[in-house]
Amino acid sequence: MASLEDIPDNFYVGQGKILRTSFTWLNQGRSIEDWVHHICSTFRCERYEAVFHITKITYDMQSLRNTFPKFEGIYMRCFADEPSDHDIQNAQNILRAFLPYVENVRLSGVPLKENLYIQHIGMANLKEFNVESRNPKFDDILTWNVKCCTINAHRFSFRDLNCFFKLWKKGSNPKLKCLLVHGLNIPDWNVLMKGLQEEEAERQKEYTIQNCYGIRAKITSHNVPPILVCVEFTVSN
Repeated sequence: MASLEDIPDNFYVGQGKILRTSFTWLNQGRSIEDWVHHICSTFRCERYEAVFHITKITYDMQSLRNTFPKFEGIYMRCFADEPSDHDIQNAQNILRAFLPYVENVRLSGVPLKENLYIQHIGMANLKEFNVESRNPKFDDILTWNVKCCTINAHRFSFRDLNCFFKLWKKGSNPKLKCLLVHGLNIPDWNVLMKGLQEEEAERQKEYTIQNCYGIRAKITSHNVPPILVCVEFTVSN
C-alpha cells in the first residue's frame, strides 16, 4: 500500500498489550484511512502509540500523523547494520512529523544525521525518552528537557556520570525526575560517587544526594556479574 486512501483486501486488527484477540475484517469498501477512524472510534483507547520500522516506510508522514488521533508516543526501530540514506531520510521525516506532538519517544538502532541529532530530540518537551547509544555523552543530557530518560548503552563512563551528578547538585536539569542507564561495564562505585558527599543507605550501593535547592535524589546501582551494570537516578517528590 502506497497511500492511506488505498482500499486493502482485508484488515487485520489485534487487541491487548500481549496479543489476545484478533480479527480479520473484509474491506467493506473502506480505505486504510477510513479503517483507522473506524477502529479508533470503536475501541476508544485512552492512549495511542505508533511503531515504525524505518526501512519499510512508504507513506507520507504528515498525512499519517493527521489521520490518527493524538499520539502519546512513537517507537522507531531500525534493524540494518549499515542504514542506507533512505533509512536516514525516513527517520528524519518521522521525527519532524511527530516529535512536536508526542510525549514519549523510544529509539532503537535509529540512524540520525544532518540537522537532527539526539540532542535535538532530548530538547523537545518529552515526558519519557528511551534511546540506545553506544557511548552516551552525559554532557548532552544537561541541555535536555526530559522528565524521565532511559539510556541503553554499549559502554558508558562512570567518571562522566559522576560529573553529571555533580552538576545536578549545582542546579542543572531541574525537570529531570528519573535517569536510568544500562550498559556493559566493570563497575567502579568509588569513581561513580567520588566527591558527592553522599549519604549511604542501609542497602548496599544506594546513596542519597541533595542539590542547591534542597531537592534530594537517590542513586541506586545494580550489577549482574561480570559486567552488566544499571545505574538509577531518582529525584524525590
